[in-house]
Amino acid sequence: MKKVLKLVTIEGEMMETYKGGDIRNLTFYLPFPTNVPAPKQAIIHVKGKVLVGFDLNKMSVEMDETNKRMILSNLPEPEILSVDHELSYYNIEESWFNTFTAEDYNRLNKEAKQKLRDAALKSGLLEKANQQGSQLLEAIRFMVESTGWTLEYRGEGQTIPIDSLLLRG
Repeated sequence: MKKVLKLVTIEGEMMETYKGGDIRNLTFYLPFPTNVPAPKQAIIHVKGKVLVGFDLNKMSVEMDETNKRMILSNLPEPEILSVDHELSYYNIEESWFNTFTAEDYNRLNKEAKQKLRDAALKSGLLEKANQQGSQLLEAIRFMVESTGWTLEYRGEGQTIPIDSLLLRG
């Protein structure tokens, strides 16, 4: 077990259907060498939830009580935090000489998960998570300033008010 601090800001429902499998060439000597293809393939339908957000363990928070400042640094970029998926196999075709093994199913499962990750990246979920992150920073700024403190960001050797960071994002 390990401690984590991750903030999910966007959840996407993804669905993909694709073909998976391979062809194994067999050589028979009848009386001359003859290559015979032994294909196996399946249609795979994968659906799942992709959680996108921020790994807040990467962020640093410094409290300056003398000057009543909260200073954030190392703000993380949005990333895919989790992919929870389900597979359905359709139209499984295999030959007697080339059947699906447990290793094949594991590979297909891994490929399916990657297909969902790729679909999530193409769908703009990271950009939406970034927008949600900016709104969250705005809410944190409001709470900090309501107590009489200021919220600042330290990056690239300088400390700036969080407002100027929010205007850029």
